[in-house]
Amino acid sequence: MTTHPTPTEYAAARYGNASTMVRLALSSGIIVKGPCESCGSEPTEAHHDDYNKPLDVRWLCRACHADWHKGNEPRYLPQAALLPPSRPRGRPPVADKRKPRVKMNGAEWAEVQRKAEAAGMTAAAWVRMRCGV
Repeated sequence: MTTHPTPTEYAAARYGNASTMVRLALSSGIIVKGPCESCGSEPTEAHHDDYNKPLDVRWLCRACHADWHKGNEPRYLPQAALLPPSRPRGRPPVADKRKPRVKMNGAEWAEVQRKAEAAGMTAAAWVRMRCGV
């Protein structure tokens, strides 16, 4: 069964791509950091109003950026139908390949040991023989 990303997963992927593009654009000089658009202070962080426009950023200080996110949410287009199906995460379930355990109380184990000694075997070998394991 193929699953498509949820809108939250899609937004996270968009955010990751947009922030990477901003970082690369800053290091190559395509865009330049500026002072906070709200209060004029430095240092600033890149803020995306729309993750679909990765280099269209506003520079906000950490406090103004936090204030902006208190009342707003970033815009993204949840176009999950246009995305390729995501692969299942994690390892596939594996059948338990351990040998089944034989459960018995102390009296039953003593009886097994007695029968194994009479047959000239160890108790474990006798149990394996009897259970077909």
